[in-house]
Amino acid sequence: MAAPGRGLEASAQQELWDFLKPHLARRLPLPSVEVPAGAKVPRAEGWHEMVRTAASLEHLEAADKILLGEGLAGRLRRPDDRAGPWAWALGRLGARVPLYGSSHKTVPPEAAAAWVALLLELGLGNVEHAAFAAAQLARCTGDRARDLDPDLRVAVAAALRQATAPEHWLRLVTEVVALETAEEARALGDSLPVGLRLR
Repeated sequence: MAAPGRGLEASAQQELWDFLKPHLARRLPLPSVEVPAGAKVPRAEGWHEMVRTAASLEHLEAADKILLGEGLAGRLRRPDDRAGPWAWALGRLGARVPLYGSSHKTVPPEAAAAWVALLLELGLGNVEHAAFAAAQLARCTGDRARDLDPDLRVAVAAALRQATAPEHWLRLVTEVVALETAEEARALGDSLPVGLRLR
């Protein structure tokens, strides 16, 4: 699914998020979200797409991203339910370098650090999409306001190496480099035609 919110203005993304929140709260721990009486529980396939859609709304304020991210982290802490888009979505929500949104709306490094610490604790090889999510969360930007603590980035690089992640993912957390086409596609949750790059 190619960045469902990419072409939407910030106000439209906020409206979509407000619509999705109560539905997501039926299956995620989102304690501050009221669930209307009679709200239906989404089916598995629709539920995963809702998570991917919400995580792709890069124009949302950091507080909304943190709310969803904490719900996803709660889901990942359940040993019986780690298969799904949870880690991928955390990587999108906490990415140090957004694919199309403003860097001013990235979540604070403390939130991203907590999420990457959770992925390291669970093991990057044990959770679907965790290795790439960790690379996104710990990506080096050269901006001290967004970058994680260097020691944590070293730990992420070591964990990526242990998980036999591609060498370029290690470079993402140790130096300022651009995403490759395949990595952009992975971040979008879809594939891009060969030769096409996001601008």
